[in-house]
Amino acid sequence: MKLVFPSGIVSIATLVLLAACNTNPVGADPATKASASERPASNTSQDEGDAGSQVELDDDLAPLVDALTSKHLVVRLEAIKALSETKLEPNTPTAAKIVQILLDHRRIEFNDYEDRFVEAALRKLGPVVIAEIQRQALSSDISEVSNACEAMRSLGAEAYSDFRPFLIKMLASSVNEQQWGALYALEKTGAAGQDLLPNIQPFLTSEDFQLQIIALRALAAIGPPAWVHEAIVRDLTSNGQNVSVKSHALRALGYMAAGDPEHAVAAAKVLGGNLNEFAFMTKSRALEGLIQLEAHAAATSERIKELLRDDTGLAPQASVVHASITGEWDATIKLLVSRLRDPIEGMECLSLLRKLGPKSAAAEPEILKLTSDEDEVVALMAVETLAAMVNLNSPTDFQQATPPQRELLDRIANHLEKFSQQGEADSHHRAGVLVSQWREHGWQPTSSAPKKTEPVAGE
Repeated sequence: MKLVFPSGIVSIATLVLLAACNTNPVGADPATKASASERPASNTSQDEGDAGSQVELDDDLAPLVDALTSKHLVVRLEAIKALSETKLEPNTPTAAKIVQILLDHRRIEFNDYEDRFVEAALRKLGPVVIAEIQRQALSSDISEVSNACEAMRSLGAEAYSDFRPFLIKMLASSVNEQQWGALYALEKTGAAGQDLLPNIQPFLTSEDFQLQIIALRALAAIGPPAWVHEAIVRDLTSNGQNVSVKSHALRALGYMAAGDPEHAVAAAKVLGGNLNEFAFMTKSRALEGLIQLEAHAAATSERIKELLRDDTGLAPQASVVHASITGEWDATIKLLVSRLRDPIEGMECLSLLRKLGPKSAAAEPEILKLTSDEDEVVALMAVETLAAMVNLNSPTDFQQATPPQRELLDRIANHLEKFSQQGEADSHHRAGVLVSQWREHGWQPTSSAPKKTEPVAGE
């Protein structure tokens, strides 16, 4: 049975009851969420002496924290939302503890769908979270630095000006974890962080290859403004570099050149020249870079045609580059759909179809089937792919939709509405949220009378 509550109306008593009956962990230990190559090392346990670690929560907050361990997704999401609406004073032990609890929940393995709700909660808590970043960013405790970096990533570009002073100090620090953490945070601020491009430059040639990689990822996130470092990045794509650094340099070059014809043509020559390298990651990240260049990747067309027959996992990306150059999207969608069930390439194909948005509409029948896949990650990605196909995100979009777009929406929305009632996994919840949003934009089933539904938790 799917638990559906009106947003914001779940009572404390309900959360307490459900949490008490179903307090099994959502996933693995928080420290296992990601490898050291992806995010700062951290100890997410509440050590004695940490701000807020020994705080006794009041009768309103304690049940919400307990509810975070419920086996019911909707209960956990309502608890996250309720915590975000709590009136907290910055720089208080209670505020520190609530922020820590949310960050710990965000780190839990196999919890990625909930991460977006935690991030929304942290953004809503705004000043409270900024105060915690200020307190922990320059700490000598690695776990506190990790907390600050995760918080900055959650706040994103909108709060960049608030935590920018801490990023500057962290980048100037001699502590490796602070340097890495600042670059890691910049990966989520996008073009907003372009004013720190001079501060990023020294890390591109660091003797620490992990700092080089995360600096390159920050440049890719910043995008075209980062072209000022093109010469350094291009040099990092040459032979003799650490293979991981080289592959990330190729990827970054594509994102940096996107949108500028002259830059794109120059980048395509470098990226295309690396498509014959031995290492799979080198070719794969070069292809990701080429995808960003769209039709300006034309100089690589002959090699791309060869890669369409590749059997090592490169054909899906190559097909997108090929269609960007030739406009032959039907063939590309057909290839991607044909490999959706492939154990090696399937997730890559599904991810590419999602990124293609409305261009992938021909894949609708197969994607509808995948919403019921036994792999919950695949099922959720399928739901997100259907949403990307529809791509109607506002009442204005809905009003301007063409008849074919409305027909596509009608089929997908009807499917997801039924699907949302078949369970309470991430994919079911996401389907319910999407249908509720489309109804708000003006969608109603064409095959039945208008139906009033309660909002889904987390809208």
